[in-house]
Amino acid sequence: MSGGSGGKFMAKPLEQKGMMRVSIEDNGKENAFCEMKTEEAGPIAALLLKTAKDANANYAPTGRSNYSVLVPSGINVAPGHKPGYHTLVFHFGDTTIGFAIPHQELQTFGQRLMTLGAEGLAQ
Repeated sequence: MSGGSGGKFMAKPLEQKGMMRVSIEDNGKENAFCEMKTEEAGPIAALLLKTAKDANANYAPTGRSNYSVLVPSGINVAPGHKPGYHTLVFHFGDTTIGFAIPHQELQTFGQRLMTLGAEGLAQ
């Protein structure tokens, strides 16, 4: 949040099916919130991730980085948005987000998955 205030985003499901409350908290106090349909989470996540990428256009990851871990409800592969791409699709309840992956990178990723399935993850 602005000024390094330590604010953080929070989200929780509401009693009404398919709805959630998203808030910004600072020092344990809710400063702002909105209630929204859970199916809208995918487009918002995509917007946030694209903005983070655009804000760090010259960033090249090196070694292991910190990352958030999520367990999707389902995973699929779909046609790409343009030639030479495919889409990795992740479902989270009633929201979905897709990641466009160039065909060559998807082949390399697939080979890594096959190796992982056969040998396990190197520690």
